[in-house]
Amino acid sequence: DVEIQIFGKAGDRHDLITSHACDYDSNTGQFYSDGEVIITLGSLPGQTPAPGASVATSEPTVIKTTGLLYDQKKGTATTERPLAFEFRQGNGTATGAVYNSTEGTVWLRSDVVIHLERDRPVDIHATELRYFQKEHQIQLNKPEFRRVGQMVTSAAGTVYLDEKQQAKSGLLDGDVQGTMEGGTPEKPRTTEFWSSRLDLTLNEKQEVTAAVASGNARMDSHGSTGRSEGRADRLEMD
Repeated sequence: DVEIQIFGKAGDRHDLITSHACDYDSNTGQFYSDGEVIITLGSLPGQTPAPGASVATSEPTVIKTTGLLYDQKKGTATTERPLAFEFRQGNGTATGAVYNSTEGTVWLRSDVVIHLERDRPVDIHATELRYFQKEHQIQLNKPEFRRVGQMVTSAAGTVYLDEKQQAKSGLLDGDVQGTMEGGTPEKPRTTEFWSSRLDLTLNEKQEVTAAVASGNARMDSHGSTGRSEGRADRLEMD
């Protein structure tokens, strides 16, 4: 029943690491637990407390994994094994992670899958994810966004966050491809588009309100009633 509480140098954090048992080296300041470890983080995307509330009363991000090494001097927690996490708007899984409490960064090393719970749920797949709290950014390698009837992929992606750590805009860069299913059951229609870059604007509900595809933008919309194709340097979608 080991508990490690992390408050940060400024006392503005309250992260908690719990484990049934662990090994501790007082010379190096390292803790290691081979069994299950639960990490409760107080300040990740979507975890900003309401005005007047403390960090401790905000909804935390909870990570479960095994084989965790915590370095007290560096303020880092590392695992090479699979992990699962839950946060206010969803959950996810990954393999391997590095959390730096001093820098406020999280690196999910591979096999990243995130499920966002909304009116229209979104699944995000990526080969790698890096979160930078101070820079208000989430960087994705080979992201793939899936929603019922829609899918968008690219070589790289960046999500820009506001002061509340909520997504306000996004950028997909390199080999952007998208597919959207529409029409009616009697007359279904599929629309595909390709571009070098896709800029996204989101509203307060984290919904995409506008998208601009640029760099050899192409569109192909086909269905039972015909087919439409288009090419442009810039394609604006509302």
